Amino acid sequence: MKNICFVSNFEKTYVFDGVARILKDQHQIKVFWIVVNSKYLKYLSEKNDLDEILYIHKDLEAHESVGDYKINELVANDRFLSLDKEVGLRFLNSIQKPVYEFIRKNKITTIFGELTWSHELLISRMVNTNVELDCRYYNPHVVRIPNGRFAFFKEEKEDLKLDDNVHYQELNHPLIKLEKPDYVNVNDKIVNESLKLKTKYNRFQRFLSKKNVEKNDPSLLYNFKDRLKRGYTEEKNRRRYYSIKTISFDEIKNKKYVVYPLHKQPEASIDVLGKYYNNQWINIFNIWKLLPGDWCLVVKEHSNAIGDRDKSFYQKIQNLPNSYLVNEKTDSYALIRNCQTIFTVSGTIAYEAALMEKTAFTFAPMFFNKLKYCHQISIEDFNNCDNLSALILEKNGENDKKMSVKEFSNFVYHHSFEGTWTPTSPDVLSQRNLNLLSDALIQHLNKS
Repeated sequence: MKNICFVSNFEKTYVFDGVARILKDQHQIKVFWIVVNSKYLKYLSEKNDLDEILYIHKDLEAHESVGDYKINELVANDRFLSLDKEVGLRFLNSIQKPVYEFIRKNKITTIFGELTWSHELLISRMVNTNVELDCRYYNPHVVRIPNGRFAFFKEEKEDLKLDDNVHYQELNHPLIKLEKPDYVNVNDKIVNESLKLKTKYNRFQRFLSKKNVEKNDPSLLYNFKDRLKRGYTEEKNRRRYYSIKTISFDEIKNKKYVVYPLHKQPEASIDVLGKYYNNQWINIFNIWKLLPGDWCLVVKEHSNAIGDRDKSFYQKIQNLPNSYLVNEKTDSYALIRNCQTIFTVSGTIAYEAALMEKTAFTFAPMFFNKLKYCHQISIEDFNNCDNLSALILEKNGENDKKMSVKEFSNFVYHHSFEGTWTPTSPDVLSQRNLNLLSDALIQHLNKS
């Protein structure tokens, strides 16, 4: 059987471990680990031999790099390593040889992990570049709609390849129906909980005690001044946001408008998937440049991102003629139904819009770009179009080459599996879910 490896990532480590135990006990698969945090190193060491675990951290001795993996890009887009780029570069250079040798020595054929932190991205790039390792990196991640399903995404894209041997139109899977993704409700609960006085007090206590903060973990902010500044800035931004006048849906529903929903940032959905489109102000300004004279731009804040941005960011948006900031509680479905088009880096709103047969654009390549009305776009498209109306017309001219909802439903169900890897899901560690995940992983290993 194949040797596999999991990359530990906070609470998801427990989900990976639950699956790993089934794989070892029932399928005799050899499981290895790469970990960056001593808390999870201790947890995994109690269940695995030490030679099955590679511990990488910021205090690792210097090693020569194995290859060129655009590590400047990785550091620049990492939420914490970007704060001290020299430390970030040293860390990413130092871990290359140990990771390479760990994979080679243990003949690891498949690695499963997230694609959020710079070390995860580096490992993915290493195995995809160094073909002699004969190894692949996959990110098991939700397909958003329908709920309760996930796919194994490869490399740094949320894309699924077409199988030339499959006639998707002939399959008979359920038809995908428009529904709010489960994680939306989970995020709303987390936001509401975070605003409670008790939660704020507990967060402050953890701040003082440095609980769960580790100096050499590259995915945590350790420096006291940086942590204090970050917490103070978030609270200040949150208070100032609520002093900004936003508009209601009723004030724009009869206008011709384009929607740009803001991404929470930093976040993999924009800083990894979007990479060179992760400056959201530039995205907004470029969209505004395309607006016809009688159209307006509507920007909506992510409810989970209040506190991330300074008040001046919103003021710049409001200072653009015919540009509005709509209340963050505005129903996104209502915005979609009445808009001319949607722009987003990688947001689910483009998927939802396409299911409603509304034109939507993503800057990042997404698996739902295969669906009619959902198009990937670039700055070159902006530069080459006559106007926004012409751009919409031109891109919708490609719909004949795209999938209908029925064909796309078959495509998604064929390439996805039932179950969830999300640590915040209440049933994620249930035996039923762990069995679903392990069965899916076995099927994936047998096909890859």
